[in-house]
Amino acid sequence: MKLTLVGDTTNHPLQKIGSVAGVCWGANTDDREKNVNRAISCIESDHGRVLEWVNVELLIEDLSARCMREVGRHCVGTSYLQSSTRYVDESNFKYYTPPSCQKDGVREVYEKGMKNIAEFYGELIELGVPREDAANALPLGMDSKVVWKINLRSLVNFMNKRLCSRALLEIRQFANELRSLLMKINVEWGWIGENLFVPSCERYKFLNKSMCFCIEKKCCGRHPYIKDVTLVKQ
Repeated sequence: MKLTLVGDTTNHPLQKIGSVAGVCWGANTDDREKNVNRAISCIESDHGRVLEWVNVELLIEDLSARCMREVGRHCVGTSYLQSSTRYVDESNFKYYTPPSCQKDGVREVYEKGMKNIAEFYGELIELGVPREDAANALPLGMDSKVVWKINLRSLVNFMNKRLCSRALLEIRQFANELRSLLMKINVEWGWIGENLFVPSCERYKFLNKSMCFCIEKKCCGRHPYIKDVTLVKQ
């Protein structure tokens, strides 16, 4: 997959958060250090609304249509535009091959199936079938191109859910790639990635090193399953 930051991705997220929070408090918003400290205080207090002023805009290439359906389920605080199968010629589509289909003997069958679909699609086009109708034959594993916009509050939720070891492998890989890309921007994104872009079971780890727990009934075992979260917070 290929991820490229575009548009108005916020360069200094903690300063932005601290600045908008400072307006609420009537505080000095010209001091960079105070803005950063104020932002961290808001995050530690779980005041999530201020995170909505930080945006990430991303061009996503070579991610399967199936995986994009998973991404699209995070519909609050996000927007995305996807390459249209009505207009784009997909005769030579690329596709995702999961690890289980990369083994000898399996890869050949998998690739043959994808080739057959491509040929079927091409035959429909040659017979005069419009692309928007021929697209019904295209597989979910076909790579797609998407422009995605998401605010930080929603992105934290996305990371918490999709970095979980029980998430679909491809979307886990996507989440890790995006996490790494953002953390390389500067130390502010590095702090956010280290402390907030973690599986749900480690969401509050930066507040209390011992507070790592899972509320999923089908827990992977990374951290203990706790049915009643209120017991942990007491």
